[in-house]
Amino acid sequence: MKRAKKGFTLIEVICVLVIIAIVAVIAVPSITKYIDNSKINNCKSTMNSFINDLEYKIVSRRYYDVDELNRELVGVVDEASVEMNSSMVPVNEDGKFKSLTENITETTGICPNGGHYTINWVITPGGDENPNTAKVKLASCVCDCMNDDERNVQLSSEHEFTASLISRADYLKSMLSEEDTYKKEIQKIIDYINENLKNPSQIYELIQQYESENPNSQYKVMGVTVKENQGGNGESKWVEWICVDQNKNYDASLDPNDKSAHDVIVY
Repeated sequence: MKRAKKGFTLIEVICVLVIIAIVAVIAVPSITKYIDNSKINNCKSTMNSFINDLEYKIVSRRYYDVDELNRELVGVVDEASVEMNSSMVPVNEDGKFKSLTENITETTGICPNGGHYTINWVITPGGDENPNTAKVKLASCVCDCMNDDERNVQLSSEHEFTASLISRADYLKSMLSEEDTYKKEIQKIIDYINENLKNPSQIYELIQQYESENPNSQYKVMGVTVKENQGGNGESKWVEWICVDQNKNYDASLDPNDKSAHDVIVY
């Protein structure tokens, strides 16, 4: 006599389905959270590398003016991305540069998750104490890859860096010619010598002191002759003749001995 095949009862099937549902309710959110955290961490890592690239461009060389500095930073974004939109808002007051704000939106190709970057930075003058510098404040960098304003990856705080500018660029827009600019800069060296030199034997020590106090200057003294002469106001005027090496195309990545980057000025 054949025995009937025994199958699952309806109760057993229902119990199995309930168990599967319970496991799914517990496991799916955890798996989803793990995937989201992985995406966030990948995006943060990429963003940190991107910020480091911007910082390197800011501090690794000197720039002719803030326009060149800004173009270099926009170029970093353009090189790293597939598409982007950029807009620049310069502000001048009484003929002097006050700030430059760059807004970059809809930037694709940087985020590994396919998100869009929105980047904002502001460039301002270094101030009277550091006239040949500019401050670059990276105000925001946001990626929308999580499609949630509260979970989107962004900078935890503002980043501020200092960029060196070539002094002859005169980024404060004083409208000096190149010749007037280098005369003005060399005159600073002459005034420093006239004000601080007490004995001709100390001249080269004084020049080394000046260069240590002005490490970002593009002007290096190659030779000088001094003789004490009384000026019309009774002040000593030591410098008779000075020869200066102007490293006009200074770039930290270039060979400092490259002769094509130098001009010799006798003043």
